[in-house]
Amino acid sequence: MKFLVVEAGQMKLSASDVRFGPFLSKEVSPVFVQKWQKEATKLEFALSQIPEKNLEERQVLAHKIQAIKEVLHVSK
Repeated sequence: MKFLVVEAGQMKLSASDVRFGPFLSKEVSPVFVQKWQKEATKLEFALSQIPEKNLEERQVLAHKIQAIKEVLHVSK
């Protein structure tokens, strides 16, 4: 039997930890990698559909894609 002991307090999380999970991004499983690769593929498709003139929207998506690739690259 396992017990989980929790203490009251606050956790300081980076933006990456908030998005990908502080523990999941460090203990990467094949399911984690598959999920985020699919998400990156979807975002890349969405990016290709946004007109060039919508620079701000394109930058937001490009930033999200880059963050996913960084997490997946670090996990290898």
